Amino acid sequence: MIDLTLPLDAEQLIPHRLPMRLVDRLVAIDGKNGSIEADIRADCPFVSPEGLFDDIALTELIAQAYAVIKGYVDL
Repeated sequence: MIDLTLPLDAEQLIPHRLPMRLVDRLVAIDGKNGSIEADIRADCPFVSPEGLFDDIALTELIAQAYAVIKGYVDL
């Protein structure tokens, strides 16, 4: 049984693991809406040597955020 206390580690809700997991935790739920936290680290494959987060990775971040929130709501 998953402990549903927030904040909740995203690994409990999605199959992604580092370094491809961009969402770290679910911090709030309000009905079908939620808030996540993402700690983008320097070793993330979407971070350039200059330390910039690749724009295309925002799509993946949004998809993972949706999956985390939907996964929680569906429990």
